[in-house]
Amino acid sequence: MRSVMAGFGLLAVVVNFEYDMNTYTEVIDRSKHPNPFTHPRHKDIVGIICKMLILISTLISLYFTFWSRTYKIELLKKYFEADLPGANAIPLIHVDDESVVEQRQADRLNAEVNKLRNKIAN
Repeated sequence: MRSVMAGFGLLAVVVNFEYDMNTYTEVIDRSKHPNPFTHPRHKDIVGIICKMLILISTLISLYFTFWSRTYKIELLKKYFEADLPGANAIPLIHVDDESVVEQRQADRLNAEVNKLRNKIAN
């Protein structure tokens, strides 16, 4: 989805550029417009719409990038900690036997039980 939104933003950039090049062919006269931002092309409705599309598509693309990275990190963490359903059925290349995975799960469970015991005791 982020690639689609980035594509929409790029399309808006191209449309804005082509529209400006075809509509405003004269060079900016610095005596009429000492500040370039007062030039009429910055107040044109097509340019404003294109710039808003660029901004919105960029923000949406960044949003999807952030969440895809977050979910990717969560998935990798769950996979390497063997928390996925049926993960014990997957042969692990870096472990000679399944006892290491079972020991990790037992250690994690014991840590959670100890935390709960400490909460109850306090």
